[in-house]
Amino acid sequence: MAATLLGATVFTAAPAIAAPTAETPAQADETQGKDVLDLKPEIRVAAGKVPGYAGLVSISATNVGNTTYYQEFPLTTFRIEVKTAEGPKGVDRLITPGWFNGAYTRDLGFDRATSTRTFETTLSNPIREGDGKLIANLNFGDGKTDRGRLVNYIKVT
Repeated sequence: MAATLLGATVFTAAPAIAAPTAETPAQADETQGKDVLDLKPEIRVAAGKVPGYAGLVSISATNVGNTTYYQEFPLTTFRIEVKTAEGPKGVDRLITPGWFNGAYTRDLGFDRATSTRTFETTLSNPIREGDGKLIANLNFGDGKTDRGRLVNYIKVT
């Protein structure tokens, strides 16, 4: 999971694990010999993008597992939420989605109560293990509204 303030991506790290000693033998990895499917979303902001102003943000997915993701039932989808970090609450902003490499991004609408615009990206092409694919972009219009400037952040699940 990643949360981005349109300029700096923050990832949470797993707690450190102590190295095995003679008293505590190394336990077998649960995933050893099994197929592991895991996609990691990555958010990139265009070099000239300034928080609250117009610009482009791209969303990629990297297969960090050991098995190719084939897009069969159930569908692989990402939920992209654009939330208001600063500025007036309940005010919408023009955001146009784009899609790449066979993925499709649709706009699920704006929730005024939470100041959140939600998108859903569905993958349709395989992603091989170790590969990353650009799957979507969000083209932000200027955040200057008649009620003040909006600064957003993105949450991908």
